[in-house]
Amino acid sequence: MDTVYGMLSLGFLAGIFGGLLAGLGLRWGVIQRCTRLEWAVGDLQQRVSSMHGQKASRARWEKQTTLEEEFKALAPTAPATRRRYDNDPLGTE
Repeated sequence: MDTVYGMLSLGFLAGIFGGLLAGLGLRWGVIQRCTRLEWAVGDLQQRVSSMHGQKASRARWEKQTTLEEEFKALAPTAPATRRRYDNDPLGTE
């Protein structure tokens, strides 16, 4: 009777171990395939963005640069003077 339980438990453990190995193998294959697809999509996006929209992106960056220069020109150079308000809790300054 012990040999029967030994054979059944050995078969059960072998099935579990085989299932784990098969699952890990499938997961490894899926991970590799997803990684290759991510790289391919990234490469395609980079090619498309480099081919199309170069003028638009250049104009957008130039516009941002001119806006920053205009904002710098409009910004006050000296800090504002402190003003005393009627509800000033610290008193007169």
